[in-house]
Amino acid sequence: MDVITAFVRGYLDKKNCKAQLEGFVELNKSDYVCLLQKSLYGLKQSPGQWNIKFVRCMKSMKFVKSSCDHCLYYKDPSFVRVSLLLYVDDMLIISPSLKSIVHVQMFV
Repeated sequence: MDVITAFVRGYLDKKNCKAQLEGFVELNKSDYVCLLQKSLYGLKQSPGQWNIKFVRCMKSMKFVKSSCDHCLYYKDPSFVRVSLLLYVDDMLIISPSLKSIVHVQMFV
């Protein structure tokens, strides 16, 4: 599963300003800058901010990070096991229950 727009979902923890985009510069305000409120593609902070948001999401769903591989999260309730592998913004969700997979997809 590819998390669409993953990098623009994270919030910035520090103030970040960028020059106005060409074509969006207001007359007599060409020296103004844009204060970013959320992550953007191309920012150095974007992957880290996405990961922080993802880890919070996994914790809220009671997933546990593997001590062997930090890209592996698992949830082992007494009835259905769910495993999730993360690589940047791509996920592989494994479970014997399709219902559990769909639930995780909807939550992320």
